[in-house]
Amino acid sequence: MRVAVAVDGSENALRAAQHAITIVKCLPEAQLEVIYVSDYNKAKEERLLSQSPESLVLKREQKMLPIIELAKEAGVVAKVNMLKGSPSDEIIEYVKLRQ
Repeated sequence: MRVAVAVDGSENALRAAQHAITIVKCLPEAQLEVIYVSDYNKAKEERLLSQSPESLVLKREQKMLPIIELAKEAGVVAKVNMLKGSPSDEIIEYVKLRQ
């Protein structure tokens, strides 16, 4: 069983991740998958505001870091997936392909 949680750096995403981690801890066969989607609609603006491609990647990774740390503290291994596109479309497609 896989438990997928989409994150965007928001407080709501953090709360959702906390619930997902709790579920995975209760189900030993479950795996946690953290999904972050770089929104194409915001990508141009993000690139303009970043100083380099490396800093842009770092900013995106920092949005996932609190969730990864929570999972580690809970003893849960998190598989991280960084996707590109329309977040709603990409998340649905990702989950469908991994059923």
